Amino acid sequence: MSDIIHDLLDWSKTQNVVLNGIKPNAFPGRGIGLISTRAIKEGDVVLEVPTSAIKTLDDLPPSLRKKLPSPPDTTVHALLALDLATDASSCPAPWRAVLPSRADIATMPLTWDERLHPYLPPAARELLKQQKTKFEKDFANCVAAVPGLDESRYRHAWLLVNSRTFYHTSPLTAKLPKEDHLSLQPVADLFNHAARGCAVAYCDLSYTVTANRSYPRGAEIPICYGRHSNDFLLVEYGFILEGTSNEWDEVSLDDVLLPRLRKPATRKRDLEDAGFWGRYVLDSDMVCFRTQVAVRSLVVPEWVWRSFAEGRDEGEGAQWKVDTELKAMLEEYDEQIEATIKEVESLEGVGEAVQREIIVQRWRQIQTIVGAAIKRLAQ
Repeated sequence: MSDIIHDLLDWSKTQNVVLNGIKPNAFPGRGIGLISTRAIKEGDVVLEVPTSAIKTLDDLPPSLRKKLPSPPDTTVHALLALDLATDASSCPAPWRAVLPSRADIATMPLTWDERLHPYLPPAARELLKQQKTKFEKDFANCVAAVPGLDESRYRHAWLLVNSRTFYHTSPLTAKLPKEDHLSLQPVADLFNHAARGCAVAYCDLSYTVTANRSYPRGAEIPICYGRHSNDFLLVEYGFILEGTSNEWDEVSLDDVLLPRLRKPATRKRDLEDAGFWGRYVLDSDMVCFRTQVAVRSLVVPEWVWRSFAEGRDEGEGAQWKVDTELKAMLEEYDEQIEATIKEVESLEGVGEAVQREIIVQRWRQIQTIVGAAIKRLAQ
């Protein structure tokens, strides 16, 4: 591992990439990240990557781009992945050497035995469904242009692009959909994620990463990939933040609430008309306003919950009814979660142990959030 890191640093110098007080470091079980080599102050620019060193649509070989329709008919994601998946990739060897292997991304659900997918939490299942649709479309376009393209190899490359790109526009991509504003960046793609991390910015000349706070020598230096729940992080990146450290985490309550709201049919229609059907969530502090409205529709007359939804009534008079109903629903959900965990733990020969373990870990996190809400509602 030290050799490939050394080679990357030597090569990055030739590309005018500047590391200021940081260096790559191998973390057991987590791949390569970046740590400080000295005390870092808030506001220090710890990394600068010139735009000449990044890889975008502009940098792909014309011979590859000519094989497929131009974006947006073919996504930039698909083209970057195709380049990575070929033996003649234009990505320099020192950079390629530090990219995660297939084994390294085994926790990304798109790589799993599909028999594990139903055990994912509802929000993760829905995100995976959307991701799978995107991948299948991109692969279909590429294999039509490159007969014999190995699907497993392309999936690996596609997931690398999916999890390691940065936002970027150029004259060639500026008018394309936002999803096509992608770039791959050496060294910068080694930053791991934290709920709060260093700031990433770019201009025409370079990308910079600036310390969001002070860091002691030897500390890991993260960036924030976005304000994402652990379900999103699991599907898109193959990891979850431990315990309750993700302040942006939330739990979808759609599977809990929607079955109760469908009868009578008029309630579903009324909630849809009012704009409050679905997308119910619980975070570490409270249920969302949409959930408050939906649960009210179960315990008070229509005119009452509509007044609350429209801001004409604060709803204090009926809050005890809402809390009682919500507590009962969450208690039932807690039992369902425990049953799911036991079922996953009893699986043998389905997927890899690390995949089953991360499913259980995610459900335990959800159970913690649900349990905390039950305690609050009982007070």
